[in-house]
Parts: sequence; C-alpha cells; structure tokens
Amino acid sequence: KALAERQAEEGRKLVESQRAEMDQLRADLDRNIRENLDRRDANDRREAEDLRRRQKQARASFDGVIDSVWSFFSPARAAEREAERQREQQRFAARQKQERDDYAAFLQQTNKLEIENREELHALRLHDLEVRGAEERDRYLREQELARELQAENEERERQLAEQRARDGPKRAR
Repeated sequence: KALAERQAEEGRKLVESQRAEMDQLRADLDRNIRENLDRRDANDRREAEDLRRRQKQARASFDGVIDSVWSFFSPARAAEREAERQREQQRFAARQKQERDDYAAFLQQTNKLEIENREELHALRLHDLEVRGAEERDRYLREQELARELQAENEERERQLAEQRARDGPKRAR
C-alpha cells in the first residue's frame, strides 16, 4: 500500500511539473510569436516608407520634373501615373499582408509542433514512471515471496529441531 501511495504521489508530482512546464512553454511561445510579428511589422513599415520615399524621389528627379511638365499638358497621363503609383502601393501592401499572414501561420504551426513534441516527451516520461513502478512492484512482490519462503524454511528447520530434541530428549542434555 505504501509503495502504491508513493508511486501515485510521484505520478502526481510529475503531472503537476509537466503542466507547469507546458504553461510556461505556451507563454514563451506566445511571447515569441508576438515579438517576431512585431519585428516583421516594423520591417514592413520601413519597406513601405522606403517605397513611398523612392516614389517621391522619382517625382523630384530630373525625369520626374520632365514627366510633371508632360503631365501638365496631359492631365489624363498625370492621372494614369498617379493611379499606377496607387496600384503599386496596393500591390505592395497586399503582398506584405499575405507574407505576414503566411509567416504568422508558419509560427503557429512551429509552436504547435513544439507543443506536440513536448506532450510526447511528457507521455514518454509518464510511461517510464509507470514501467519503473511496475518493475518496483514486481521486485517488491518477489522479495516478499522470497521472505515468506525463507520464513517457512526457518520455521520448518525449527520444527525439525524441536522434533529432534523431543525424540532425543534428556539424553542430549547430558
């Protein structure tokens, strides 16, 4: 009974420590996702700003000035150029959004695999604990059986000695 109680307590402690470890792992993985996505968002904002700056520099360059003069005489061309810049920014924003979504999904999948791996490791540790417990129970039962056999042998020896003394009686005492 004491062996079973000790094994049950070891199992409870292991499960409790594993639960705490999983809670910590999930918190760490969630924090890691937030940090990675924050870095990704900062990079995306820098890239978007770089695109706007390049577009602005292109308008300010010599070719841009010439283009402005042409656009002055052709408002339709100016509108088409502005529409093209807007489409380029929209495509860029859509590409960034898709890449961010893909990256977030990748991070989630990676975290899911990490959690699954840790759960498998925990299951193996619990299984090992159960196997060790069964081995310990078997060893304890074998030792208990051996002790009974030795006690029975000792009792048999003592009975035989008592019978022999009873047969030999007082003669042996002399």
